[in-house]
Amino acid sequence: MRKILFILFLFLFCINTVYALSLFNAQDTAKSYLQENEMIDAFSQGAVTCDNNNYYVIPIISGSNDISFFVIISELDGKIYSKDQSTSISLLRSEYILRSLYYSSSTNYLSTQLFDRMDQLNNLLNSKKSRLDGLIASNYPVEVKTEITNTKNKIVILSSSIDKLKINLKELYTSQSDFVYEPNCSKLSELTSKFSYSFEGYSDISKLALDYLDATDNATKIVVASKQLSDEDKRSILSFISAPTTINSEVSFIYDSLSSTNTFYSNLVITTNATTENKGLMIYYNNFISRMDYVNAKASLYNFDSDFPRYDNLNSVVSIILDPTNRLNWKAQEDVDLLYSEYALVKELYSKGRYKEIIPKIKSIKSKSQNILSEGFIEYENTTSSIYYWLAGGIIFVIIIVLISRSIRNKNKEKNKSKRNDDFIRGSNDDSLF
Repeated sequence: MRKILFILFLFLFCINTVYALSLFNAQDTAKSYLQENEMIDAFSQGAVTCDNNNYYVIPIISGSNDISFFVIISELDGKIYSKDQSTSISLLRSEYILRSLYYSSSTNYLSTQLFDRMDQLNNLLNSKKSRLDGLIASNYPVEVKTEITNTKNKIVILSSSIDKLKINLKELYTSQSDFVYEPNCSKLSELTSKFSYSFEGYSDISKLALDYLDATDNATKIVVASKQLSDEDKRSILSFISAPTTINSEVSFIYDSLSSTNTFYSNLVITTNATTENKGLMIYYNNFISRMDYVNAKASLYNFDSDFPRYDNLNSVVSIILDPTNRLNWKAQEDVDLLYSEYALVKELYSKGRYKEIIPKIKSIKSKSQNILSEGFIEYENTTSSIYYWLAGGIIFVIIIVLISRSIRNKNKEKNKSKRNDDFIRGSNDDSLF
C-alpha cells in the first residue's frame, strides 16, 4: 500500500513539475512582448482548453496593474497563437473571467458562507411559519386568523424567494468552480448566462422582508384590539407572530452581499460580452495583435536572419548596401534605387507605429537585397587610351636613356681623370732622371 501511495505521489509530483515548466516557458515567451513599465501578471493559470487544444493566456499588465493585453501561446508548439479571432476572443474571455475571479475577494461574496447565512434566515422564517400554522389551526376569531394567515403567506413568499435565489447561486458556484478547475471554452456560454440570471430576484428581498414585517404589525394590531381574546391568549399569540429580532440584520447582510456580488458579475458580463471594435475584450485583442505586429516587424528587421548568414540582420544588410561608399558600385542599380525608397518607407512606418504595414514589405526588401548581393559589385574596365601607355612608356624610356647617358659620362670622366693621374706620375719619374 505504501509503495502504491509513493508511486501515486511521484506521478502527481511529475505532473505538477511538467505543468510548472510549461507555464514558465509560456511566460518566458511572453516576455518578448513586454515594453517599458509592463510586466507579466502575478496571476498564474494553467492551460485553457479551446477546440480540443490547450493554450496559455498570459496577462500583461502596466505599472498601474491595469491589463494591457493577453499573450496567447499554444501549448502544442509553444508558438504565439492568432490564427482565428473567434478562438482568440474565447480564450481571452476565459482568462479574463479566471483572473477576475482570482482578484475578486473584496467584491465577490459568492461562497458557502453566504449560502449558510441564507439557510439560517430560512430556518428562522420556517420556524415562525410553523408556529403560525399552529395558531391558524386553533380556535381564534376569524379576523385574527385572517391576519395571521396573511403574515404566514408573507413568510412563505420571502422564504421561497431566498430559497430559489440560493439554488441558482449554488448552481453558479458549482459551474464556476468546475470552470476554474478545468477551464474550457465550451463551458463559457452556460457560465456567463448564469452570471446574468442567477441573481434574479435578489433586489426584491428587502421589499419582501418589509412586507412581512408590515403584515406582522397589522396582525399585532388586530390581536391587541380583539375583544374576543383574553389577555393571556393575546400574549401567547403575539409571542408567536412577532418577527425574529435578527431579521433586519440578516436580510441586510444577504442583500448587501448579493448587491456587491451582482455588480461584480454584471461588470464581468458587460466586459466579456462586448466584442465590438475598441470595446470590452476587443481592446485587449487589438492591443495583442498590435504588439504582435510590432514584435514581428522588429524581429524581421533586427533579429538574425538565416537568409543572410554573413550579416547581423536585415537592417545591417540594407545599411551596407545603401552606404554611400557602396551604393553606386552595385551592378543591380535598379534594385538599389527601389530598395532605398522601400526601406525609407519602412522606417517611416516603424517610427509611426504602423507595424502591420511593414510585414508585407519585408519580403520584397529581402528579395531585392539578396539579388543585389548576388549580382555583386561593378567590375570597372581599364579604359585608359593607348596613347597614354605609349606616352608613359616613352617617358620611362627617356628617363632610362638619360640615366644610361649619365652613367657613361661619369665613367668617361673617371677614365680621363685616371689617365691624367697616370701621365702626371710618369712625368714626375722622367724628371728624376735628370
